[in-house]
Amino acid sequence: MWIWFLEPKDDNTNQIIARHCLEEDFLSQVVCEDGLRHNLWRCSEALRTALLASKKRLRLKFSVFSSQDSGPIKNVDFLYSARKTRKATK
Repeated sequence: MWIWFLEPKDDNTNQIIARHCLEEDFLSQVVCEDGLRHNLWRCSEALRTALLASKKRLRLKFSVFSSQDSGPIKNVDFLYSARKTRKATK
């Protein structure tokens, strides 16, 4: 089972995420797989998907983290970064 977390990068984003999460879903200074401490909001997959879809329009700044089966919490931003593709040359 996947557990999703969002790390807001500014106050506006934090306020928007906080409106959709319970207070007990906030995890302060959690040590993640990268060895660094992060302030994370545990969230549903639906909220993660909705905020990713609205990220540009609402000017949201956050990182996405996940954990599988209570394993280490990992940054998974690479899954959602815009990929540039090369045009094939003829």
